[in-house]
Amino acid sequence: MITDAHYQSQQVGFEKLQTGLIPAMAGASIVSGVGGIDKDDTASLEQLVIDCDIWSSILRIARGFEVNDDTISFELMKRLGPNPDYQVDMETTKRFRKEYWQPRLPIRQKLAAWSTGGSRKIEDLAHETVVEALSNHKPAPIDRDIEKRIMEIYKKFQKRVRH
Repeated sequence: MITDAHYQSQQVGFEKLQTGLIPAMAGASIVSGVGGIDKDDTASLEQLVIDCDIWSSILRIARGFEVNDDTISFELMKRLGPNPDYQVDMETTKRFRKEYWQPRLPIRQKLAAWSTGGSRKIEDLAHETVVEALSNHKPAPIDRDIEKRIMEIYKKFQKRVRH
């Protein structure tokens, strides 16, 4: 998920989706470049938040969609007839919950509501997410036994480096 763009722009989103989707469709499950712009010479916490949504969408696309007689629901279409209201059918609801994916950040309001609400851009929402995370995150302390083990490994490493 790398981009040549030097600042947050449409180019960033396009390039990150493109450079992440193609390897994921080929079977890659590890991603790099998350949070980076300008060929990863610059890191941005806001871009990291946006990239999490991009990567999440890539994973959903790469997972694929099951297409068979059951998922196409020909029997349901026959049963409901012309001009059906699929939203009231429990079978549709069950399938919808399995297949539906929605990013956290993009703006979904109508233009009037968005304008009235301050016309916030995706970068603004990402910034709010970063500020909230940095302000309120309280990491759980590391278990003492794990901390001791880490220090033992670190000390062994330091001895090797010195010799």
